[in-house]
Amino acid sequence: MITLEDIAGILIADGMLVTPSIKTLQEIRKEHICKVLEKTHWNLKEASVILEISEDILVKEINSAGITRTKIPHQK
Repeated sequence: MITLEDIAGILIADGMLVTPSIKTLQEIRKEHICKVLEKTHWNLKEASVILEISEDILVKEINSAGITRTKIPHQK
């Protein structure tokens, strides 16, 4: 009898199983914006220059991604 573990092992061996360690484009985008904001100490003008977007668009990105100063990933 073939078990679920057997099937999972076959899929992993064939590279067909997607691993949860792959980040979405939205996650990567959010992390990048957070890193730039950290680097610029939340200077939106400087951050928008680095990101090559307008300050208005940066504010929209921050709001839509739910980024706050207390929720920045990688912050110690």
